[in-house]
Amino acid sequence: MTASIPFDEISVLIPGYSIEDLPTDLGESAANSLLNALAVAWHPRLLRLSRGIPCARQAETAGDLPGRRVLLVPSCAEDWMPHEWQQALAARGNLVLSGCSTRSEWLTSLEAAISAELTEADHQAVSESEGAAQPPLKSASAPSTPDNAPSATSAQQNFSHQPPLLVDDFLAFGTTYFQIMLLSRRM
Repeated sequence: MTASIPFDEISVLIPGYSIEDLPTDLGESAANSLLNALAVAWHPRLLRLSRGIPCARQAETAGDLPGRRVLLVPSCAEDWMPHEWQQALAARGNLVLSGCSTRSEWLTSLEAAISAELTEADHQAVSESEGAAQPPLKSASAPSTPDNAPSATSAQQNFSHQPPLLVDDFLAFGTTYFQIMLLSRRM
């Protein structure tokens, strides 16, 4: 496996035949799960590990997809999945994320899955390339002074758990991308 591109595709499995068929009557938790899966598919660390941009796929055809894929399965799509889908997809080498609703759950699940997937050498190479020669951003509203500067230990702890730069922008772009795709197909 290479550190740069171990996955052929990032797929969000949807409960329908195409993105135009997305259900509009989902409950709050199911809708939250679907929208957050569509957003998290655009996480920059995940994009870096894939050959293409994320796409939406029909949930019931997930077992027929060739190659290694990252599959995000929102709770509303689980009923569309074939019998014993988790074991079958994992056996084919796919990275399957499911059982999440909130954005923080999806992000936590994604980070755990990526960390488990990459070997130590691959993880180090990806981490080094993400943080190479990027100066930290400074806030214009709260300059670093002795009164409000964090201690060295808290800064070190926060750095290890800090998401890469612009993650929120990528996630917002992911949500916007799928909304525009849906809108343009309905016009």
